[in-house]
Amino acid sequence: MFGGMFGDMPDDLPTPREQAANIETVEVPVESLTLSSDVPQFKSGANAKGVVDPLGGTFDRTGVAPIQVWERLDGSLEIISGRHRFDLAVRSGEKTIPAQIHKESEGFTQVQAAMTDALLNIREGQGKVIDYVDFIKGAGFTREDADAAGILARSTGKRAFDIATTGSDLLIAALRSGRISEEAAARIVKAAPSEDGLQALAVKSLQDGKTLTDTINTVHAVRVHMKANPDSGAGPTGDLFGFDDSAMQQAAKMAKAATKMQAKL
Repeated sequence: MFGGMFGDMPDDLPTPREQAANIETVEVPVESLTLSSDVPQFKSGANAKGVVDPLGGTFDRTGVAPIQVWERLDGSLEIISGRHRFDLAVRSGEKTIPAQIHKESEGFTQVQAAMTDALLNIREGQGKVIDYVDFIKGAGFTREDADAAGILARSTGKRAFDIATTGSDLLIAALRSGRISEEAAARIVKAAPSEDGLQALAVKSLQDGKTLTDTINTVHAVRVHMKANPDSGAGPTGDLFGFDDSAMQQAAKMAKAATKMQAKL
């Protein structure tokens, strides 16, 4: 979703909190607001209104943060964050909604709009791991960047950062398509960080019906075999499926033995 959007991102972009610090909150007519065509919804699975799970009840201003709005050069007002609150306000019959307006005429760019939406969602614990992964990869965050942005403050962000920075394209694609779970992706990259071949083996193991525990133990067993047989022709980023049947069977036996031992413990 975010691939390429942040390619030219400057190093000194202000955080959403810094951006909003000196911006007045105003009541904006709901009929004047549209969704931003240039800023994708951070959370996957959204409908045409940018809503994933509609909020219940009726709109109440008590304790509600203002939505974030982008005033474009042509004067149009586009929502960049707060789509669910906006949807609830419309369904509740509200004529206006509290908002902070960021002006393109004052240098507020598409990159800043997308960053604001993503980081506000992340800080509120919204979205799935794959949403975070796509954002982190698209932004090219280092661990220091992610920590400063508040991404690593929650377990979801920590998992996503590890997957985004040490997960293979194949593993991330499997996570995105739902072929492996968030838990599986996190445990695989922990067991085999930046090792594309081992990660591919783990994804195949899960798709073949093996349990996650068996799969992780198989990864460890294959690594042991690789170290014991450096001339086997397989490496951490190579074609592990080049192993002969006896090698894979040996690794599978080692994994089963480890699983049984773990179960007893």
